[in-house]
Amino acid sequence: MEKDMTKEEKREAKLKEKEERLAEKEKSQKVREEQKARIAAEKEEIEDKIDDLLEERDEARHNKDKARAKELSKKINKLKNDRKRVGKNNSFFDDVKEEMKLVRWPNKKEILKYSIASLLFVVFFALFFFAIDLLFALIKGLI
Repeated sequence: MEKDMTKEEKREAKLKEKEERLAEKEKSQKVREEQKARIAAEKEEIEDKIDDLLEERDEARHNKDKARAKELSKKINKLKNDRKRVGKNNSFFDDVKEEMKLVRWPNKKEILKYSIASLLFVVFFALFFFAIDLLFALIKGLI
């Protein structure tokens, strides 16, 4: 009878476990649906912005304001790229690529100036530590 009870308890535990897994699946399905809805809403919002900018650009072209039309075209292209990325997980290297676009690289004159400054610092501190080492050696020698 005791073995039957343990079998019964095992069955109940398995049933409970199955119910928990089903509940987790339903919960994850609901989360995925919410994410899809959020992504669709974000894309729709971006598309509305693009439509507004397209109208402004067409008006600028009609008024022969080339600078404004060019600026609006850049904004439109940026929004189109943003729309493509909505809902996609960026990888580490995509983020690195984006950050590298923001880097301001030094020109030849700046590189020369910074290299000389670095070398002077190295020489200064080498002499400084040599002098301290020499001073301690003299003090140790006197004792």
